[in-house]
Amino acid sequence: MSLPTFPPTPDLTVEDSLIQIFSSIAMEEVALSHILNAEGEKLQYVLGIGVPQGNTPIAPDIETLLTVNESVKDMVSTISLNQMFLLGKLSATMSAYINQASDRIRARDLISPAVDTLLPAATGDTSNWIQIAELTDDMNRALIIRSEPIDLSGTTFANVQDAINNWYTAFVSPELRAAALSNNALREKGKYPATATDLSGFSLPRGTAGATGNNIAFALSYGEAADFCSLDYEYGNPANTQTSPALAQSAFGLLTGAATSNLWLRTPVGTGEAGAIDSGTVTTDAITNTNLVYPAMWIDIGAL
Repeated sequence: MSLPTFPPTPDLTVEDSLIQIFSSIAMEEVALSHILNAEGEKLQYVLGIGVPQGNTPIAPDIETLLTVNESVKDMVSTISLNQMFLLGKLSATMSAYINQASDRIRARDLISPAVDTLLPAATGDTSNWIQIAELTDDMNRALIIRSEPIDLSGTTFANVQDAINNWYTAFVSPELRAAALSNNALREKGKYPATATDLSGFSLPRGTAGATGNNIAFALSYGEAADFCSLDYEYGNPANTQTSPALAQSAFGLLTGAATSNLWLRTPVGTGEAGAIDSGTVTTDAITNTNLVYPAMWIDIGAL
């Protein structure tokens, strides 16, 4: 017996998925309202109320009235049961949505900016790596970014992560692989901030050193770049500019060539477009003249 085939899984964040569930609940409610309306019209027709002009009202006997009434009662009972299921679905989804928002806030609270330089002698790379943040309760778990970019010629936003994965597989040193931690970066893409403090998309490390597979390295999110590696960042509409923290400015100053480049971020800001660090400013401006990304990753520094 062959296994069923499923369409490709869309690239959705947890928040996107929850919003789709909310939409499905709303559509079910609309469908149920149409069914209830139809039942009401059925009763009106049997009772001779609101019969369309030109139609002859029926003259039901008591048996017909009781039969129709029982049919309507059964349908209303079924809809009421369905409403109970929808209420449970709505409550569970609402709790998940609130928890998701809380997790996003907590993730930022769990990370502290920290700047240090990891030399090639430690990382086995030909480039320095810059530590830009660390877990507040485990300073060995550090977010690092390569001080020199990799060239993703011919890459679009849709396949930036694939290109980073290919680079990681082909070029990352055994030393960095031994210290690498898995992460949730691709689930925490973040969004353009409405206010200066509305930063999101903060990844967290998982597991133990020596993680394998794809998505170990990634592009920074809008929020990570604003908090940990930039000169300033835009927020609001129309855009305002907020100066980045001093440590973020220091970290950005250690990136080779970044002050005059556009750099990919993983946060989507439009159809087929990503946020960018444009000459030090984290912005929604679409990238049109660069193929550069400074890959980041979570590592256990104690494993280097």
